[in-house]
Amino acid sequence: EGVPPPEMIFDKNFVELHFNKTGVTFRFDVIGGLLGCTLRAHKRTPNASPTSEQAGNASEASGDTKSDEQFPFYSVIHPPDVVEHKLAEAWRERSERLTASGKHIAYPVFNHDWTYSSVYQGSIFHGRDQQNQLKPQPTQDRIDYELLKQKEPILWYKSVTLYESELDDAGVGHLSVKIRVMPSCFFLLLRLFMRVDHVSLRIYDTRYFHRFGSDKVLIETKTSDASFEQLGAQGHSTSARDYHEPHKFEHLLEQRQHLTEEIHL
Repeated sequence: EGVPPPEMIFDKNFVELHFNKTGVTFRFDVIGGLLGCTLRAHKRTPNASPTSEQAGNASEASGDTKSDEQFPFYSVIHPPDVVEHKLAEAWRERSERLTASGKHIAYPVFNHDWTYSSVYQGSIFHGRDQQNQLKPQPTQDRIDYELLKQKEPILWYKSVTLYESELDDAGVGHLSVKIRVMPSCFFLLLRLFMRVDHVSLRIYDTRYFHRFGSDKVLIETKTSDASFEQLGAQGHSTSARDYHEPHKFEHLLEQRQHLTEEIHL
């Protein structure tokens, strides 16, 4: 795909969960995360226009036959809306003035989301071959958050960063995995957090939950976002420095997607 890597990429970091009895494997790594930033993963087409379509047209009827190509990861996240830099309008006006004066401007063609908003939710496959992908199914079951609130000893905990970008000093794009194992279950959170300063905030959460002794893993998808304009209209801060730790403000964002699926082991 040729996605330019973010400033901080931890290519040796990954989390992999393998069930020996059934052969089901869950893997979370950098390659999948970056592939999830591509316009093909977002079902968009690269476009050289300096307008808001510069990051791609969200229409699937674009004629890009590669847009439906299978990716080696699981995702039900809706393709994100295009987010522009806060100076995009000023740059666009300058480009129009230069073009009107006869200047030739070469616009770059983007094949990825510049905010590194990945739709990646992890790879689920059988055995050790990621080509043997498994597809989660809808379920009425829900993650047992009451169980997670109980004061069980944490047998193992890990926080793993896959990549982070400062978006050319315009914000942050961060993909990470956190997992904890208790005597009764394990709980994993894959989180994409994006902030374009003075423009918008975005959080994509995928939670994996397995109660030991059960024959399934529950997968909860939740996506939310908000513009700084919306936050200001609701009386909240519009200063970027107040939006560094997602758990402190995620409740302020508007929920876009929430569903639960399951994988049988």
